Amino acid sequence: MDLPEYTDAQLQERDGVYVFASAVTKRHILWRETSNSDVGIDGQIEYRNERGQVTGNLAAVQIKSGISYIGKNHPYIRFRPSIRQGNYWREFPIPVLLVIHDPSSDALYWTDARQQLRAGSNREVIDLPTEQTVIGTDPKALFETVQPISDLLDISAVLQIMARERHENPGFRMSFFELFGFGLADIGRKLFFSMSLCMEIAEIRADEFGVYVSFEEHDFLERYIKFIVSQGLVYYDYSDYLIDKDRQVGPILLTPLTRRGREVLRHMQQLTNNAFHECLLRIDESSLSSLFGRLDRVEQCQQRLVSQ
Repeated sequence: MDLPEYTDAQLQERDGVYVFASAVTKRHILWRETSNSDVGIDGQIEYRNERGQVTGNLAAVQIKSGISYIGKNHPYIRFRPSIRQGNYWREFPIPVLLVIHDPSSDALYWTDARQQLRAGSNREVIDLPTEQTVIGTDPKALFETVQPISDLLDISAVLQIMARERHENPGFRMSFFELFGFGLADIGRKLFFSMSLCMEIAEIRADEFGVYVSFEEHDFLERYIKFIVSQGLVYYDYSDYLIDKDRQVGPILLTPLTRRGREVLRHMQQLTNNAFHECLLRIDESSLSSLFGRLDRVEQCQQRLVSQ
């Protein structure tokens, strides 16, 4: 009799899903399996804080199970997605964790596939470190490309920390409070950040030694970005910042303020008697000079395109 089949490979994939679901549930992470047809995402995990509150920090998960995926490429497992898989994960709206299940040991290796696909140019493989297992990972680290996770503080505590977090080196004196307030843009709806903003503040206060930027200054700015994101003051794709960090490129932000961010701003304006106003986004003078030399070529190109 000809009957439907459920293959060993399908059973193996289900085993990987069950092992993963059990592992994250034991770590008090919410697991929601995809209930309809699987098109490249098996489910989602959501971070649950120490008080048992769900946080809205989500990551998608795709699980692959089988010895054939493991190979011998230590210290990495190399996974080669199809073109369609790669395109789907790269454009997914939240991070996509790729999990490889080793059925011989029930080890679960993982990495953020979306992050790797977005960071690499023409990347064709995804590397999963064999030292990075779900069981051996701090639950917060599974969400590290979503955003830094910390408890949301009262607005008064946020203001105190922003004022207290100051960089006092003579060539780069500024605070979180100042970076936030002087970064207003779009009639106060958005927050701007770049190294040029930092340099403007630093140059005003520079002493006879002038302005200088080293590892300590970059570490201070990294802590500022982590703070405003983890405290929910801006809507920002933190994974994009991590790509810039890996490339050792200074980030440029122009991102909307959240409701909490606007509340912080309202208190800051009250405390400073409305000292903060919209910043002026401008082209650097050296770029402006080169712009004039390129405008004619661009205009000619546009005319050709229009005339086609």
